Amino acid sequence: MKRRKFIQLSSKSSIALSALSFHYVLPFISSCFTSDQLNTIHLNEMKDWHIIVSSDAIPNERYAAEEFQRLFKAITSSELKIDTETGDKRAIYIGKSALNQPHSLNFTTSTLGEEGLHIRVDKDKLLIAGGRPRGTLYGVYEFFERYSGVRFLTADHTYVPQNASDISIPLVDFIYVPQFFFRWSYYE
Repeated sequence: MKRRKFIQLSSKSSIALSALSFHYVLPFISSCFTSDQLNTIHLNEMKDWHIIVSSDAIPNERYAAEEFQRLFKAITSSELKIDTETGDKRAIYIGKSALNQPHSLNFTTSTLGEEGLHIRVDKDKLLIAGGRPRGTLYGVYEFFERYSGVRFLTADHTYVPQNASDISIPLVDFIYVPQFFFRWSYYE
């Protein structure tokens, strides 16, 4: 009879112990990795990445890679190298090079028109591409405006926020197709 009570107490106490463990340990474990940390990347983490642009890229795509390099350096003080070969490294793929990668599943620009853009941010890669001829360049500018706080105020002044390299960039798949076929800012 005493043994039976011991077993009953043992099962009750193990249930209580499990409940206490679940109540106190799970929040501790989940606080170690917040959903924000799991679903974001910091610009500082990208300092050793390379910018990959296709060897047969059009001039606007090469310029988009140079603009990414320039804006990234303005934010982080680190200059990324521009390559045409991917290798096995974490990288930023600009233009056609983003479409030619095996990891670019469902990454397309065929429905974007000339000025639409597609941005995909993952932990080990950033893909920016758009319609030809201007979409990829607009994608680079959109990335820095939307996710880094950069503002293109006038033709000769770009605002770069302080400590922008500490900004968390969400892991996203962003597509934008403009409502207008052509952009023109000059009025007569």
